[in-house]
Amino acid sequence: MLTTLVHKQPVSVGSQWAILNSTDVDTGVQGSPSHSTQINVQKSAIMFICPRISVLNMKRPLALPLCLLVMTMSLAGCVGGNDDSPDTPEHVVDNLLCIGEIGWGHSREMVDMPYVITPIVFNGELYYFADNSERMGADLWKYNGMNASIVAEIGGWDETGFVIFNNELYFGASDEIHGHELWKYDGSTASMVADIEPGSNGSEPTDLQVYNGELYFSAHDALNGGGLWMYDGTNAPSMVANINPSGKGMAVFNNELYFGASDGIHGSELWKYNGTNLSMVVDMNPQRIDYEYHWFRNGSFPHTIAVFNNELYFNGVVDWDNWLSELWKTDGINTSMVDSKVAAYGTVFEGDLILWTDTGLESYDGTNYSSIFTSHWSDKVGAMGISVPIVSNGNLFFGTINENYVQELWMYDGTNTSLVATSYNQVIYNEPMHRLTQYNDDLYVVVGGRDTMELCKYSPL
Repeated sequence: MLTTLVHKQPVSVGSQWAILNSTDVDTGVQGSPSHSTQINVQKSAIMFICPRISVLNMKRPLALPLCLLVMTMSLAGCVGGNDDSPDTPEHVVDNLLCIGEIGWGHSREMVDMPYVITPIVFNGELYYFADNSERMGADLWKYNGMNASIVAEIGGWDETGFVIFNNELYFGASDEIHGHELWKYDGSTASMVADIEPGSNGSEPTDLQVYNGELYFSAHDALNGGGLWMYDGTNAPSMVANINPSGKGMAVFNNELYFGASDGIHGSELWKYNGTNLSMVVDMNPQRIDYEYHWFRNGSFPHTIAVFNNELYFNGVVDWDNWLSELWKTDGINTSMVDSKVAAYGTVFEGDLILWTDTGLESYDGTNYSSIFTSHWSDKVGAMGISVPIVSNGNLFFGTINENYVQELWMYDGTNTSLVATSYNQVIYNEPMHRLTQYNDDLYVVVGGRDTMELCKYSPL
């Protein structure tokens, strides 16, 4: 049965665990929601139905009794009762221990993305941002496997991400004086690296990536706009190129730095930097549209995916009117299209490239595709409701959300796919269990409720 802590912000975690809802009881049936979970679903139905009844084309005196009737039927078990419980495979247990609340992430996107911040292991502890109920903003927290504690009361900015550079932890944050800037934590003190753009907004650094012993990132200032910046760990950060990165992440391949950017002539396309020279890899989408109103349609806005068979795979949009995407690859010299396919992110597992596609999660061996998991939420833009996959303890894990809005954690061993954990919290949109992170021998995930997001641990039996 699922066991989690219940609190409004991270607290000390000992050997005692409280169940997901203080009134939850074990039904004795693995894989089925408890009675209190069903009540929560009924509450959601009431909250959804009643406001809509009130705006129907009827007089309000009729609307109120109808709403009360729905409430009565729901509480009596006629709506969302035991017979209508979400179907889940047998012998599936929840297998989650939750640490406490975690920051939402900058965008609350319906799909998980690599550039949305994920907890990181630093100096043997797990670091993350968590909302502070006593003040506005997300503070920096850490978890050592037993206890969670606050590290610094700063306004952590999820879009920047975490990276370790020169044995220090780097991230984006703000304080009462400065806007979002580059910060670092040396294990005892958190400090701002530089105030690149003074004022309340800050330079909003993103895409942190270590390359050639230096820290690269994208940031903007009032004088130059967006640009590629570099920090050597000693001197003040400096702009490497006055080019506008697209904020979709950076990748190091063949001792070169790859990222999406626009130079003001081309749209957002894939570029590379070798430490001296900057060059565009390919102009995937030469289409140009009125910049003032359709800036996001200028260029392909590429995502770097993974290095597979000594080639860097990436994806971009080639036709915004029809939302057509293509999968490409480059060996550093030659660049070619692989397939007309949506593939925003992925990883390598068991000698295959694992891709998030327009149907779900697929495996690609360099020639053929095979399905690992089909999403319940697919459209021409992509298969929403699947997280960034991660390899942990020799298996591939990924989060999903099913048609009943139940968040799930799945495992793929290279042959079979199995459901290993679930969360029956009320979720927002079709957001999956996401932000998967390996810490010690455990896999950590983020589960989302209507009002909170929690950091939880999956411990396989």
